[in-house]
Amino acid sequence: MTDLIRTAKSGSDWTTNNLWDYNIRVSSQSADQFYGQPLPTVESLSSIDPNLLSGTIGTRGLSNETYRLLQYFDLASRANSGQESVIDDFVKEILPALGYEKRGLLLRSRYAIPLLISGDPNRSLQTDVCLV
Repeated sequence: MTDLIRTAKSGSDWTTNNLWDYNIRVSSQSADQFYGQPLPTVESLSSIDPNLLSGTIGTRGLSNETYRLLQYFDLASRANSGQESVIDDFVKEILPALGYEKRGLLLRSRYAIPLLISGDPNRSLQTDVCLV
């Protein structure tokens, strides 16, 4: 039996077979379970500019912060293949604005998670963006 040589690939290029090859199983869970905390409600976001939830970059009177976040959202919503980094940039901006980066949780980009495959401690996967 020969060992397969696997090369790195973007997360969006993985297939179901790739997941099985690495013994990765995907299962459904609630948003609260996934994030380890309840999702913010509209009421809990009262400190956020309401224009962030209902405005566009063309809305008059936006604060600089809201305008910046809406610019990231606009770019991410129009990203083409090969422009995944714009989505990562949006995620890195919106999660702290919504209160997900707080004491005990840090937002990281390109964070390496060790994989213990066949006992090889040198293998890892790299996230685009994650909370650590």
